[in-house]
Amino acid sequence: MEQQPNKIRPMLLSALAQLSACLIVWNFHIPNPNIVLFVVLSAVLVKYGYAAGIVSGLIAFLYSAFFFSTDHSFFLYTSLNLQKLIVIGLGIAANILLIGRLQRQVERSNMEKAQAEAEEKLQETTESYRAKLYHDVLTGTYNRRYYEDIASRIVGPAGIALIDVDDFKICNDTYGHYAGDMALETAANAIRSCIRNTDLLIRYGGHAMAAGLSVREENLPELRRRLNEWAARECPVLVPPPLECDLSIHLDRITVESVRRLDQLAPYGAENPAPVFLLEKAVVEGVYPVSEGRHCRLRLRQGNACIYAVWFGMHPEQLPYATGDVVDAALSLSVYEAARGAQLSGRILELHPAGFGNAAAQQTALVQALRRGSPLTAQQRALIAPERSDIITVYRELQARRWHAEDMQPLFAKLGEEHTGKTLVALTALEQVGLIAAVERGGAKFWELVPTAGKKNLADAPILKCLEE
Repeated sequence: MEQQPNKIRPMLLSALAQLSACLIVWNFHIPNPNIVLFVVLSAVLVKYGYAAGIVSGLIAFLYSAFFFSTDHSFFLYTSLNLQKLIVIGLGIAANILLIGRLQRQVERSNMEKAQAEAEEKLQETTESYRAKLYHDVLTGTYNRRYYEDIASRIVGPAGIALIDVDDFKICNDTYGHYAGDMALETAANAIRSCIRNTDLLIRYGGHAMAAGLSVREENLPELRRRLNEWAARECPVLVPPPLECDLSIHLDRITVESVRRLDQLAPYGAENPAPVFLLEKAVVEGVYPVSEGRHCRLRLRQGNACIYAVWFGMHPEQLPYATGDVVDAALSLSVYEAARGAQLSGRILELHPAGFGNAAAQQTALVQALRRGSPLTAQQRALIAPERSDIITVYRELQARRWHAEDMQPLFAKLGEEHTGKTLVALTALEQVGLIAAVERGGAKFWELVPTAGKKNLADAPILKCLEE
């Protein structure tokens, strides 16, 4: 009801304008009044649209009928005047349809233009908010939200460098946070000046930064060669440090309350890491998918007690352990509320075959150094050089059981941790001569034997030739 006056007003104004035109042509005895009436009709159509145009056209037609009728009777016409009236009626109708349609198109065009301008303004506003949302105010770099929302979903080859500002906490504590902010800004500008415009500089969290770079697929071998040359020159043998555990635990002695008291040590961070517990000789009783298979949850039993522990990022099909395997697990512990009350839960940080030491990591580092072309001592070469019998043992083990090709710790444990280097070289040699291959099955890679027509010469394996040099 409130909008009704807005529709009636243009119609009244158009009627008034057309009536005024009729009075003018009548009063001044204009011999051909239709020209004036048509001009007013066109103006009304352009100004107010179809409805007002129809009212104006009807008045113009009635005046024409009055003007051309005999003795202005509205009903009696000569043959010629009747024809004129019909032509005028058709002209009014055509005028309304044509100009009305043009006016509609103009209105639609104006509306689309206004909508486009509104969308452009909205886009600019959105981009402005997006820039504020994804940029670190202090350094001008991208922030962690940008990495998690966008950068982490970029598909393609890339390298990541994690950069930490040394002694930053000392700078903050000694000179204040303003000096710390200046140090961060200076560091960001220094890094930005050394990377390309296509690279991403991200302040990921705390005081650490991450810089990404993109590499064309055809340039990957060259990049790998350069990195290997640098690693062979600067770091001949890279032995990853073992994960340090704070305490070896027994499940039957751990309570909910004792784990809850760990909260007194929080907040955790770089200077105060969360405690890590070692669960030794635990039996894997079950493996369950979590979050549509992106993670897995293990039921681990130690003695008469058990605990559920989640291994984030480990797909169940990629897990190299089966039900019944005995493992050592590095865990972080927490408490969650379940239907039957508070329960203990674990998060798996590392998982090894029970009793697995650090010898495997040391020998694996020697094999990796050999692959990179790093020089090894005679003693190191002898430690990882397999005999023919060692290679045959590995081959027969692959015949007897399907082993994971990515996490090979269970295989190393089965053949003896002290023989890890020889086992790894044997696997590499067998793969290089085409006797075995790492084949993906159900999202995980497994070692499989490759059928061959003739004999293969193991001496042709490049890795064995490197050991003989």
